[in-house]
Amino acid sequence: MDEEGAERQLKVVLLGEPSSGKNLNIRFRLLQHLLDKRSKLSINYKRLIYITIIRPIWTYGVELWGSTKPSNSYRIQSLQSKILRKILNAPYFVTNKIIHKDLNVPYVADLARARYLSFHDKLQSHPNPLSSIVSRFAHNEYSRQYYPTFGTDFLLHRHQLRAGKEVTLVIWDLSGQVLTSPMLSNCLYGANIILAVYDITNAASFSKLQEWIAAVRETQTDSQPNLAIIANKCDMEHQRAISVEKQVKFANDHGLPTHTVSARTGENVTMALQKVCAEVLGLKLTRLEQEASQVVVKAEILAPTQGQTPSYQSTSSSSVCSIQ
Repeated sequence: MDEEGAERQLKVVLLGEPSSGKNLNIRFRLLQHLLDKRSKLSINYKRLIYITIIRPIWTYGVELWGSTKPSNSYRIQSLQSKILRKILNAPYFVTNKIIHKDLNVPYVADLARARYLSFHDKLQSHPNPLSSIVSRFAHNEYSRQYYPTFGTDFLLHRHQLRAGKEVTLVIWDLSGQVLTSPMLSNCLYGANIILAVYDITNAASFSKLQEWIAAVRETQTDSQPNLAIIANKCDMEHQRAISVEKQVKFANDHGLPTHTVSARTGENVTMALQKVCAEVLGLKLTRLEQEASQVVVKAEILAPTQGQTPSYQSTSSSSVCSIQ
């Protein structure tokens, strides 16, 4: 456990293997006669061929897959070292470190890290909106226009759990398409928190929870992430398709906590994520700290249309007025 005041980074995955190594091998074999000792090209030209023709195969999408399983980087790095040694026709006693330095080619992990950080810096001003819950939590914003998540969205957000205790959240917002994708294990790798989100007004989204939970538990990961169920749209209780009892029973049957939120009004969004993060870090939030994250929900008062006035009717069985 970190000492009080130290900042932690957590990976949060909201639910809704790159093949570059094989392609890289094929491309290298096709161009090998231009890169090895048989080639009459200069070292600078050989390096240029690698940088402009071969390396783009694995740098495509490195901002994403480079931050997942380390084995992805190890495989590509091994092949890159092999190619660079061919370019220089280096003897066995020359280290890969010297070869990379002489050719001014960064290691795969270093390049992936630089691209990853640059990618997340640009996310702060990215025009495409994230899912409604993420937007409400990170930016306190909500759009009435529906923007479905396609594939995966990302966000880096620093959040204060309590005075002097901040946590950096790396949020991965996954769409339903990822459920059947071979990339699911990579997306879940290293996750500290996994939130399965469903819409209380949509019975089909609730039925998907079973598939999500099964897929998460079947995925072999080094860590044991905290899994929780998030029920969205509590501001639309009048259209609820899944009863509270059914939601609670489902969560209890799977041994999971459940939180009911509204991305539209902001109700319980921050408190739900704050509770899950605090549990991962072994913190116990006081009642005052929990209430501080609650938002004041403003009720919408609809004025009657022109020419219409509310009518008041009384019944013989009750003295209470009814407003229609």
